[in-house]
Amino acid sequence: MKQINILLSGLILLGLMFSGYQCSSAELSSAKLYIQQKNWDKAIESLNKEVAKNPKSDEGYYLLGLVSKEKDEIKAMVENFDKSTQISSKFKKRN
Repeated sequence: MKQINILLSGLILLGLMFSGYQCSSAELSSAKLYIQQKNWDKAIESLNKEVAKNPKSDEGYYLLGLVSKEKDEIKAMVENFDKSTQISSKFKKRN
């Protein structure tokens, strides 16, 4: 009985760890909200904070590319999409 309780507790803890790992940072969450509101300058501000804090943020660079596209900043768009795909191929098909 004691082993079952320990195993169950371990599985619950493992589940919480995985669900917490998938949460976005505050900067990414804010940027996504600003993008929905088409507030490009605030989105860029949040995304720049994100990539400064986490230089390996493939999603941060991808979203910077999207915002740059909306602002017709083609050079910045290409640079950010390239940075995103250099980190991972997760957003490669979306570019």
